[in-house]
Amino acid sequence: MPAPSPLRNLHAQAEAEFAPHPPAGSVYAAGADAAEVVATFGDLNAERAAVESGAGLLDRAERACVTVTGADRLDLLDRLLTQTLRDLPPGRWAPAFLLNRQGRIVADLRVIALEGRVLIETHAVVAGAAGAAIEAGVFLDDVTVEPPDAGEPLAGLSLVGPGAARAYEAATGGDAPPGERHARRVRVADADTVALLDESLGAGALTLLAPAGALHDVYERLLETPGVRAIGWRAADEARVRARAPMHLIDFGAASLPHETGVLRDRVSFSKGCYPGQEIVARMESRGRAKQVLVALRADGAETLEVGAPIRRTDQSDAEAVGVVTSSAPAREDRPAEALAVVRTAHATVGARLDAGPAVTVAHVLGAEA
Repeated sequence: MPAPSPLRNLHAQAEAEFAPHPPAGSVYAAGADAAEVVATFGDLNAERAAVESGAGLLDRAERACVTVTGADRLDLLDRLLTQTLRDLPPGRWAPAFLLNRQGRIVADLRVIALEGRVLIETHAVVAGAAGAAIEAGVFLDDVTVEPPDAGEPLAGLSLVGPGAARAYEAATGGDAPPGERHARRVRVADADTVALLDESLGAGALTLLAPAGALHDVYERLLETPGVRAIGWRAADEARVRARAPMHLIDFGAASLPHETGVLRDRVSFSKGCYPGQEIVARMESRGRAKQVLVALRADGAETLEVGAPIRRTDQSDAEAVGVVTSSAPAREDRPAEALAVVRTAHATVGARLDAGPAVTVAHVLGAEA
């Protein structure tokens, strides 16, 4: 099981409710292994309001970092991952998949290039496996791989909501937020942190990585910033679903192929050399489409869509399912219930009506705009 958050005792004192991540019942949960995260601090509506109109501060206890050093670090990662990384300059980052030989997803990664090292940031459940796979690829390379629990690990915090940039500037003494795919080293509460724009939680979210021993001070500094409120994963995840941002181990997992994730063009380069699983990826690309894809669903008139609910054609409610709900956000005021779901490609058409318990409409096909 991944290590608990350095802030766990602080959260317990605040009477936080804890939950596993991936959540229990997730379609793509990696067996029984899970990280422990804060689900809510008790006032979910206030946390939702912070995400919608201010800035929510989220402890990213479900994330971990592998550190890669040595002169050949980017050459090695370029050979092992789906993204072009050989010339990634310090201060930039790129998303990538680590695949197995069958083209299935082992880990969804952020590859963050810094001076003298690369951080591989991913879900804590698969961080150890990712580090081991990278280390197994080292032959005569000048590369050292440090697993997530080596030395003093890095831990993450995220600012979520329209006030994230303003809160970041206040906490850093006026430092401008990093741009898209940039990683910026910045001091917060006398700690050396790495900041990046984090689209995995929707537009405008910012993540800061800090040494675990300094995380308490960084957290308190951010929390005392006007407009910032501590939030748990329930509020953050609802925002993620409404932003149509799929997440590894929730909306796709170890059984998934890159073409089924909705983020293929973001994670995979089709102009680079070989990497494990590339033959499968290239074969699917030549076929033109996957058997199933991720879609965003809308359920007008329903309170919520249940994760794990089978999806069927509206005219064949007793027939075999054509998909499954992977994550959801409940209806709120003038917003309908929404969800992400894996659906067979033949039924993944915007405007298509399906049955997921309540009737639903396909609102968007993820990745179709790429």
